[in-house]
Amino acid sequence: MICLVAAGAALGFPSGWVAAFEVSVSTVTLVMVFAIQHTQGREQAATQRKLDELMLALPGADDSLMTLEEASREVMLDVEEEQRDV
Repeated sequence: MICLVAAGAALGFPSGWVAAFEVSVSTVTLVMVFAIQHTQGREQAATQRKLDELMLALPGADDSLMTLEEASREVMLDVEEEQRDV
C-alpha cells in the first residue's frame, strides 16, 4: 500500500487511479454495511430466542408477549400502556 501511494505521488496521482480508489472504497463500504447488518440480525435473533426461553421458564410470565415483535403497532402501544399501568 505504501508503495502504491509513493508511486501515485511520483506520477502525480493519475485520475484513473483516484477513480479506481474511490470505487474500491465505496465497494468495501457497501460490503461492510451488509456484513454488519447480517451480524446484527443474527445477534438479535439469538437474543430473542434466549428471552423467549426465559419467559417459558418463568411460571408467572405472560406468554402472549412471546410474539410481540411480530405484532402490529396498535398491539405494541396497547402492551406498552398496560405495562406502564402495572
